[in-house]
Amino acid sequence: MAKKKTELEKKIEQATKDSKETTSKPKTSTIKGTDNFKKAIMNNLREEAKKDRLLFERIKNNPKKNIDDCITFIYNHVKKSGCFGYEDEEIYQLARHYYDEDDIEVGTPITQGEVIVNRTIQLTPKEIEEAKEKAIREIIAEEKKRLKKQDDKPSTTTNKKEENLGEQASLF
Repeated sequence: MAKKKTELEKKIEQATKDSKETTSKPKTSTIKGTDNFKKAIMNNLREEAKKDRLLFERIKNNPKKNIDDCITFIYNHVKKSGCFGYEDEEIYQLARHYYDEDDIEVGTPITQGEVIVNRTIQLTPKEIEEAKEKAIREIIAEEKKRLKKQDDKPSTTTNKKEENLGEQASLF
């Protein structure tokens, strides 16, 4: 049985959605793992906002704040620190700090790097189907490429057989 969302949960979800719909900044992030990282941060903020009304209000009512700038803030903080590993809670605290502070320097978007999220991401049936279709398309493309490459190679064994057919071996 599906759980009906409360009005507060609906507002929290709306408030933490990707705000790219409302801003005109072009997407510049090409960091691997960004989508999963963003989902993890958003999910944590939603859960925290359910418990903390003040955080909920800050997320919902500050038009200057959005999830993409929050992620950029975290990336820049991590880059400046020089550390390569963080506990989940440390990252979540950085996200909360971003929303707690009114004037905070976000920094410039970082376009190279990799974020590793040590969480199991639950895919929807639609996402699973899309992933399967993509994998099938990739396999088909690789096989076509391999077969084409095979067809382009001159066959030396066929030529040798043809030459041997022209000559008759003598049994005596």
